[in-house]
Amino acid sequence: MKIKVLIGSLLLMTFIVGCSGLGNSTALAGVKIANEKLEKDDSPVRYVANESQYGVSFQPYLIGKIAPSIADSILKVDALKLIMQKEDTQDIELIQTRFVSHSSDPISFKEVWVVKRTKDNELHAHSIQFIQSPQSGTDIKLSGAARAFEEMLKKSQSEL
Repeated sequence: MKIKVLIGSLLLMTFIVGCSGLGNSTALAGVKIANEKLEKDDSPVRYVANESQYGVSFQPYLIGKIAPSIADSILKVDALKLIMQKEDTQDIELIQTRFVSHSSDPISFKEVWVVKRTKDNELHAHSIQFIQSPQSGTDIKLSGAARAFEEMLKKSQSEL
């Protein structure tokens, strides 16, 4: 009888621990799904999940590696004007740029630009693409945008 109780107790404990693990795998799957949606929407933000014995915590980060922009001064002014239109304010300051990717056909560069709105000190990150135009010059494409926070500026994904 004692052996049956012991085996039953061990099975119950295994089931409870397994459920805890199942909850974590569900949370981890949720992060994966969220990141897939953010990527599809071309958001500059993704999430990394940190699993511990207490569950899963999520930390947002900005994609790309902190680096100078490929934009020259004229292109930078034009890109900032587009961001000002999107932000509906003339008072922004470029805080950080991040290199995301480069493509050769057509020649294009994708970056994340983080700006601070001076009226409220909010940080916003914008996915921006510079595409070499067949007619000459460079086309600028703004796509996803997201709220950013100071902590997100300090690291790249590989450093998390």
